[in-house]
Amino acid sequence: RCSLRPKKRMLNRSSLEENIKEYYLDKNIKRKPNNLETIYEENDDTSGNSKYMSAKRFKRMLLFKTEPTASKLRKRHAKAQKVFGSKVTKSYNKRRVSMQSILDKLD
Repeated sequence: RCSLRPKKRMLNRSSLEENIKEYYLDKNIKRKPNNLETIYEENDDTSGNSKYMSAKRFKRMLLFKTEPTASKLRKRHAKAQKVFGSKVTKSYNKRRVSMQSILDKLD
């Protein structure tokens, strides 16, 4: 019978570390430049007058909201009810609970 698992490669730890050290200290290695090219979409239109990109350059950025959305708050509330039960979340508004007691309950 043949084994379905591949054989474990036995590597000498010291030679492996030497190879790694030699690789990173070698000054003859030519590093590839980090220039990223713009990706253009190919259009099926064969006419030469179609535009692929606009003349104006746009900034690309991500906007993060400072306050959570209503759906996020509902999910947080549901998760708190699942962990602590519905009685604890209702009574939380009436009395303050220490952070240590909450952490103890989570553990």
